[in-house]
Amino acid sequence: MEGALCKVAFKALNSDGTPANVTGEIIDEKRLVVISVASFHAGMGAFYFSPEPEKKYMLKCRNSNGFEKQFNLLQPHPNAYSLAVE
Repeated sequence: MEGALCKVAFKALNSDGTPANVTGEIIDEKRLVVISVASFHAGMGAFYFSPEPEKKYMLKCRNSNGFEKQFNLLQPHPNAYSLAVE
């Protein structure tokens, strides 16, 4: 959701399907770092960030062997709704 604090969860896997511990950054289209991210257990991780309207974001990450990869994040949606339960 654009303009709202969003929780994004992920699971990083190696090419053979085993979990990969990763670190990285969410960067915007100007290549500015928005937030740093890291997996915390068996390749799984989560982070919070507020996507701005009309901006594009990508995850630039690296595994414990130093292999780097980039993934485009979905575009924030202006008409999305969110529900959180505690």
